Amino acid sequence: MPRASVLSLALVATLAIAEAPVPAPIVKALAPWHPIAVQASAGAITATLPQAAITHDMYYAAVGAVCSTLWGSPGAWGGYRVSELRIMNTHGARGFALEGDVAKICAEAGDMKPAQTRIHYAGHTRAE
Repeated sequence: MPRASVLSLALVATLAIAEAPVPAPIVKALAPWHPIAVQASAGAITATLPQAAITHDMYYAAVGAVCSTLWGSPGAWGGYRVSELRIMNTHGARGFALEGDVAKICAEAGDMKPAQTRIHYAGHTRAE
């Protein structure tokens, strides 16, 4: 296969997994934290907040806000699959990530009492 064809295929593959638009309900749910950026790439959504440090309380509140967009409307994300939701500091260097099938984790949390949701989220969270 000619080198130009290989490079063309690589470029197309890269563009296919490049940034996609973040579903509007997710962006709207994160608005109270005034994110600097909300980006999606390969199923991961990263929200960069204007704080130097992301506290556990900020993280769980932001995740709860994002999850709540699905509780009343399961199709709110338009079929967009989220495999990771990152809430990061202003430098993008520190924060927390909710890992796994985020829609499923959110749906499970929607069936729980508020006191249980934080524990549920914590079981799917890693520090960045």
